[in-house]
Amino acid sequence: MICPACGHTNVDGAKHCMECGVALGAAVASPATPRRRTSLALLVTVLGVSALLSAVVVAFFLLPPPHLKVPDIQPVVRVARAQEFPIGTSRVVTWGARTVLVVRRDLHTYFAVQGASSADGCFLKWDAEALRIESPCTYIVYDLDGNVVTGLTRTPLQRYRVFEREGVVYVTES
Repeated sequence: MICPACGHTNVDGAKHCMECGVALGAAVASPATPRRRTSLALLVTVLGVSALLSAVVVAFFLLPPPHLKVPDIQPVVRVARAQEFPIGTSRVVTWGARTVLVVRRDLHTYFAVQGASSADGCFLKWDAEALRIESPCTYIVYDLDGNVVTGLTRTPLQRYRVFEREGVVYVTES
């Protein structure tokens, strides 16, 4: 009887191989079986890692860029780059049918209000020396929050939220 493990020829009827001691007549694993299991495990691991890397690449490709994922910049209007918007100045921007007056008070403080007076429809202007917003038509004066300081109206201006992201100033609804 030939040993299936080592190939040694044994006497007929022997229960164990005289060379390696493996039980004869019972199912014996061939020497190639551990290699097949290792190869199969290696193949499954490589395929799993490849699938995971492919999924990560596809996910990053399909995700929107960071500036589109941020909810506070939609809908917005771009005012200017912060470096092109000096401290103490103002900008008037149009946003659809709206006109918005944006004031830069200091390095990181901005204010934005509707750009026309609700009382007389006159375009507002920023008085940097007095730190106030004025309607030159009927002399209505507003503070930076859009509240009436002086004038024949009590209706405050609509406020907008201003923020700076990556060096650009934006206005959005508050």
